[in-house]
Amino acid sequence: MWSFGDGSLGVQRSSEAEIIRYLADARLNQRADTLERLRVQLQVSTGRQPFTDPVSVFRGIAAALTDDVWDTRYQAVKLVEELIPLLEPGQVDRCLQVILL
Repeated sequence: MWSFGDGSLGVQRSSEAEIIRYLADARLNQRADTLERLRVQLQVSTGRQPFTDPVSVFRGIAAALTDDVWDTRYQAVKLVEELIPLLEPGQVDRCLQVILL
């Protein structure tokens, strides 16, 4: 289950490992929903980078970029666009390497 930022939805916040699993494993059919929820989570976090390990999250996004569904790939690109400005300068290069390799 998901909550965004302050937990106002009354459900437990998903761990980064769970998010990565949903993005990485196409058989779970959770990529599109996960990408959308991450975008909402970013809006709620108001300019803060919400992940303790953004490189691992970018690995999950990289897997979503290979999805068979065009809209899922597009949503992944939009999420990357929204995440980049929130990353620390040293994280940007590492995260983009994950996406581009």
